[in-house]
Amino acid sequence: MIKRFIEISDNIELGRYDANNWELLLNIKYTDIAPLCMEMHLLEYKQSQVLTVKSKSTSKIIIFSLSDDLNEKRINIDKTDDKFKVELTFNGLQYIISYLLEYYRDSYAAASHIHLEVSEKSPLGRNGDLTIVAEKSANPMSGEELEKLIEDM
Repeated sequence: MIKRFIEISDNIELGRYDANNWELLLNIKYTDIAPLCMEMHLLEYKQSQVLTVKSKSTSKIIIFSLSDDLNEKRINIDKTDDKFKVELTFNGLQYIISYLLEYYRDSYAAASHIHLEVSEKSPLGRNGDLTIVAEKSANPMSGEELEKLIEDM
């Protein structure tokens, strides 16, 4: 089994809102995009089986792996101390990679963050998300800008 490790400069944190509502936040600085994206590609192409991501600032760890269940729609997250085990779906992994690639290409993310829904079977609670947060993102579009964009289509 090939296991990989990277350290990111931003935070990994658990936001708990009540007993069943929570999110695991993975904050990404622009300088961490390329190594994280490459490691995610290794998972995608089964060139590695496990990716451990450690935060320099919080010392929390996310251990990513890819689910063998192709029918699973939601990711799974389990927690032991400050370690989070995240089993990604193939679509979820590709969603993260796509977000990171656009962030890298444009020097800012199209949206400030993305969410991946967690399976209701998670021991952390029923309503959870893995949230990837970009350090830099585009300004939100106003209603007028959206209307103009739709009219121009």
